[in-house]
Amino acid sequence: MSRIFEALDSARGFLEGLDIPGEAAALQPAAAHAGVSVTGLFSSVSMEEEMVRLQQHLDALLPDHAHRAIQFIGSCEGEGTSTVVHEFARVSAARFGQRVLLLEMDRRAAAASTSGDKTFDVAPLPPEFLAASHTTDSGAPAAAWERLRTANDLVLVDSPPATTSPEGLAVCSQVDGVVLVLAAEDTRWPVAERVKQSIERSGGRVLGIVLNKRQYHIPQFIYRRL
Repeated sequence: MSRIFEALDSARGFLEGLDIPGEAAALQPAAAHAGVSVTGLFSSVSMEEEMVRLQQHLDALLPDHAHRAIQFIGSCEGEGTSTVVHEFARVSAARFGQRVLLLEMDRRAAAASTSGDKTFDVAPLPPEFLAASHTTDSGAPAAAWERLRTANDLVLVDSPPATTSPEGLAVCSQVDGVVLVLAAEDTRWPVAERVKQSIERSGGRVLGIVLNKRQYHIPQFIYRRL
Protein backbone atom coordinates (compact mmCIF):
# COMPACT_ATOMS: atom_id res chain seq x y z
CA MET A 1 0.00 0.00 0.00
CA SER A 2 2.93 2.37 0.51
CA ARG A 3 3.40 2.78 -3.25
CA ILE A 4 -0.27 3.66 -3.68
CA PHE A 5 -0.12 6.43 -1.12
CA GLU A 6 3.20 7.56 -2.52
CA ALA A 7 1.56 7.99 -5.94
CA LEU A 8 -1.35 9.92 -4.49
CA ASP A 9 0.94 12.12 -2.42
CA SER A 10 2.99 12.82 -5.52
CA ALA A 11 -0.11 13.99 -7.40
CA ARG A 12 -1.22 16.19 -4.53
CA GLY A 13 2.30 17.54 -4.10
CA PHE A 14 2.42 18.52 -7.75
CA LEU A 15 -0.69 20.66 -7.26
CA GLU A 16 0.35 22.07 -3.91
CA GLY A 17 3.73 23.06 -5.35
CA LEU A 18 1.98 25.45 -7.74
CA ASP A 19 0.70 27.57 -4.85
CA ILE A 20 -2.78 27.92 -6.36
CA PRO A 21 -5.56 29.18 -4.04
CA GLY A 22 -7.69 26.47 -2.49
CA GLU A 23 -10.82 27.05 -4.56
CA ALA A 24 -8.85 27.10 -7.80
CA ALA A 25 -6.79 24.03 -6.92
CA ALA A 26 -9.97 21.97 -7.18
CA LEU A 27 -10.02 22.65 -10.90
CA GLN A 28 -7.82 19.72 -11.85
CA PRO A 29 -9.51 17.29 -14.25
CA ALA A 30 -7.41 15.07 -16.51
CA ALA A 31 -7.88 14.78 -20.25
CA ALA A 32 -6.44 12.75 -23.11
CA HIS A 33 -6.58 12.73 -26.88
CA ALA A 34 -10.02 13.33 -28.38
CA GLY A 35 -12.20 10.25 -28.49
CA VAL A 36 -10.23 8.43 -25.80
CA SER A 37 -11.83 7.67 -22.45
CA VAL A 38 -9.92 9.33 -19.62
CA THR A 39 -9.74 9.22 -15.86
CA GLY A 40 -9.91 11.99 -13.32
CA LEU A 41 -7.23 12.53 -10.74
CA PHE A 42 -8.88 10.22 -8.21
CA SER A 43 -11.93 8.80 -10.02
CA SER A 44 -12.77 7.19 -13.34
CA VAL A 45 -14.95 9.29 -15.61
CA SER A 46 -15.17 10.01 -19.34
CA MET A 47 -13.55 12.99 -20.97
CA GLU A 48 -16.94 14.58 -21.55
CA GLU A 49 -17.79 14.27 -17.87
CA GLU A 50 -14.46 15.88 -17.02
CA MET A 51 -15.37 18.82 -19.25
CA VAL A 52 -18.71 19.09 -17.46
CA ARG A 53 -16.84 19.24 -14.17
CA LEU A 54 -14.57 21.91 -15.59
CA GLN A 55 -17.63 23.93 -16.62
CA GLN A 56 -19.06 23.59 -13.10
CA HIS A 57 -15.79 24.74 -11.52
CA LEU A 58 -15.73 27.80 -13.76
CA ASP A 59 -19.32 28.54 -12.79
CA ALA A 60 -18.26 28.50 -9.14
CA LEU A 61 -15.19 30.66 -9.73
CA LEU A 62 -16.91 33.19 -12.01
CA PRO A 63 -20.50 33.40 -10.73
CA ASP A 64 -20.93 37.02 -11.84
CA HIS A 65 -19.74 36.44 -15.40
CA ALA A 66 -22.67 35.38 -17.58
CA HIS A 67 -20.56 35.98 -20.70
CA ARG A 68 -17.00 34.75 -20.25
CA ALA A 69 -13.68 34.81 -22.00
CA ILE A 70 -11.39 32.00 -20.86
CA GLN A 71 -7.85 31.37 -22.04
CA PHE A 72 -6.26 27.92 -22.16
CA ILE A 73 -2.46 27.83 -22.19
CA GLY A 74 0.26 25.25 -21.61
CA SER A 75 3.84 25.65 -20.51
CA CYS A 76 5.48 23.84 -23.42
CA GLU A 77 4.73 21.93 -26.62
CA GLY A 78 2.90 18.62 -26.48
CA GLU A 79 0.77 19.16 -23.36
CA GLY A 80 -2.50 18.84 -25.26
CA THR A 81 -3.90 22.34 -24.78
CA SER A 82 -5.71 22.33 -28.14
CA THR A 83 -7.30 18.95 -27.43
CA VAL A 84 -8.60 20.15 -24.07
CA VAL A 85 -9.96 23.49 -25.27
CA HIS A 86 -11.65 21.96 -28.33
CA GLU A 87 -13.36 19.33 -26.23
CA PHE A 88 -14.41 21.94 -23.69
CA ALA A 89 -15.86 24.06 -26.50
CA ARG A 90 -17.81 21.10 -27.88
CA VAL A 91 -19.24 20.08 -24.51
CA SER A 92 -20.12 23.67 -23.59
CA ALA A 93 -22.07 24.02 -26.83
CA ALA A 94 -23.64 20.55 -26.98
CA ARG A 95 -24.38 19.89 -23.31
CA PHE A 96 -25.00 23.42 -22.03
CA GLY A 97 -26.42 25.03 -25.15
CA GLN A 98 -23.94 27.89 -25.03
CA ARG A 99 -22.94 30.07 -27.95
CA VAL A 100 -19.23 29.31 -28.10
CA LEU A 101 -16.52 31.03 -30.08
CA LEU A 102 -13.06 29.47 -30.09
CA LEU A 103 -10.25 31.85 -31.00
CA GLU A 104 -7.11 30.19 -32.31
CA MET A 105 -3.87 32.10 -31.90
CA ASP A 106 -2.34 29.77 -34.48
CA ARG A 107 -3.96 30.73 -37.80
CA ARG A 108 -3.15 27.37 -39.34
CA ALA A 109 -4.99 25.64 -36.51
CA ALA A 110 -7.96 27.94 -37.04
CA ALA A 111 -8.12 27.04 -40.74
CA ALA A 112 -8.02 23.33 -39.93
CA SER A 113 -10.66 23.65 -37.21
CA THR A 114 -13.26 25.28 -39.46
CA SER A 115 -13.79 21.96 -41.24
CA GLY A 116 -14.35 20.07 -37.99
CA ASP A 117 -17.01 20.32 -35.27
CA LYS A 118 -19.92 22.58 -36.23
CA THR A 119 -21.39 22.94 -32.73
CA PHE A 120 -19.19 25.97 -32.08
CA ASP A 121 -17.52 28.69 -34.12
CA VAL A 122 -13.78 28.90 -34.72
CA ALA A 123 -11.83 31.95 -35.86
CA PRO A 124 -8.25 33.21 -35.75
CA LEU A 125 -7.52 35.74 -33.02
CA PRO A 126 -7.25 39.19 -34.64
CA PRO A 127 -3.94 40.95 -33.85
CA GLU A 128 -5.81 43.97 -32.45
CA PHE A 129 -7.16 41.78 -29.63
CA LEU A 130 -3.69 41.52 -28.09
CA ALA A 131 -2.99 43.87 -25.22
CA ALA A 132 -0.04 45.91 -26.44
CA SER A 133 1.36 48.94 -24.68
CA HIS A 134 2.59 50.45 -27.94
CA THR A 135 -0.88 50.79 -29.48
CA THR A 136 -2.22 54.34 -29.82
CA ASP A 137 -5.59 53.36 -28.31
CA SER A 138 -4.92 51.42 -25.11
CA GLY A 139 -8.64 50.73 -24.67
CA ALA A 140 -9.09 49.15 -28.11
CA PRO A 141 -8.38 45.52 -27.06
CA ALA A 142 -10.73 45.75 -24.06
CA ALA A 143 -13.53 47.16 -26.20
CA ALA A 144 -13.02 44.44 -28.81
CA TRP A 145 -13.19 41.71 -26.17
CA GLU A 146 -16.35 43.20 -24.71
CA ARG A 147 -18.04 43.05 -28.11
CA LEU A 148 -17.17 39.37 -28.37
CA ARG A 149 -18.50 38.64 -24.88
CA THR A 150 -21.78 40.33 -25.74
CA ALA A 151 -22.19 38.26 -28.90
CA ASN A 152 -21.28 34.91 -27.27
CA ASP A 153 -21.87 33.08 -24.01
CA LEU A 154 -18.34 31.72 -23.98
CA VAL A 155 -15.21 32.92 -25.75
CA LEU A 156 -12.29 30.50 -25.53
CA VAL A 157 -8.69 31.16 -26.52
CA ASP A 158 -6.36 28.37 -27.64
CA SER A 159 -2.91 29.82 -26.90
CA PRO A 160 0.58 28.72 -27.88
CA PRO A 161 2.80 27.48 -25.03
CA ALA A 162 3.92 30.23 -22.69
CA THR A 163 7.58 29.22 -22.92
CA THR A 164 7.69 29.36 -26.73
CA SER A 165 5.56 32.40 -27.58
CA PRO A 166 4.99 35.72 -25.76
CA GLU A 167 1.67 36.28 -27.54
CA GLY A 168 -0.28 34.09 -25.13
CA LEU A 169 0.80 36.26 -22.22
CA ALA A 170 -0.40 39.34 -24.12
CA VAL A 171 -3.95 37.99 -23.89
CA CYS A 172 -3.99 37.16 -20.17
CA SER A 173 -5.09 40.56 -18.94
CA GLN A 174 -7.95 40.76 -21.46
CA VAL A 175 -9.80 37.58 -20.44
CA ASP A 176 -11.76 36.69 -17.31
CA GLY A 177 -9.43 33.88 -16.35
CA VAL A 178 -6.71 31.50 -17.48
CA VAL A 179 -6.69 27.70 -17.31
CA LEU A 180 -3.21 26.21 -17.28
CA VAL A 181 -2.91 22.85 -19.09
CA LEU A 182 -0.10 20.60 -17.88
CA ALA A 183 1.10 17.16 -18.92
CA ALA A 184 0.77 15.30 -15.62
CA GLU A 185 3.60 12.87 -16.24
CA ASP A 186 6.02 15.28 -17.92
CA THR A 187 5.70 18.90 -16.80
CA ARG A 188 7.83 19.70 -13.76
CA TRP A 189 6.16 21.90 -11.18
CA PRO A 190 8.95 24.54 -11.14
CA VAL A 191 8.26 25.11 -14.86
CA ALA A 192 4.52 25.33 -14.22
CA GLU A 193 5.09 27.71 -11.32
CA ARG A 194 7.17 30.03 -13.50
CA VAL A 195 4.42 30.06 -16.14
CA LYS A 196 1.81 30.81 -13.47
CA GLN A 197 3.90 33.72 -12.19
CA SER A 198 4.36 35.02 -15.74
CA ILE A 199 0.59 34.96 -16.27
CA GLU A 200 0.01 36.89 -13.04
CA ARG A 201 2.73 39.44 -13.87
CA SER A 202 0.96 39.96 -17.20
CA GLY A 203 -2.25 40.82 -15.37
CA GLY A 204 -3.96 37.44 -15.74
CA ARG A 205 -5.92 35.45 -13.19
CA VAL A 206 -5.09 31.73 -13.00
CA LEU A 207 -8.34 29.89 -12.32
CA GLY A 208 -6.68 26.51 -11.95
CA ILE A 209 -5.03 23.71 -13.88
CA VAL A 210 -6.01 20.78 -16.05
CA LEU A 211 -3.80 17.73 -15.59
CA ASN A 212 -3.65 16.20 -19.05
CA LYS A 213 -2.33 12.83 -20.20
CA ARG A 214 -2.37 11.33 -16.72
CA GLN A 215 -1.37 7.67 -16.75
CA TYR A 216 -2.45 5.24 -14.07
CA HIS A 217 0.36 2.93 -13.04
CA ILE A 218 -1.92 1.56 -10.32
CA PRO A 219 -5.16 -0.23 -11.33
CA GLN A 220 -8.03 2.27 -11.43
CA PHE A 221 -10.26 0.25 -9.12
CA ILE A 222 -7.71 0.85 -6.35
CA TYR A 223 -7.92 4.61 -6.87
CA ARG A 224 -11.71 4.43 -6.70
CA ARG A 225 -11.56 2.66 -3.33
CA LEU A 226 -9.24 5.19 -1.67
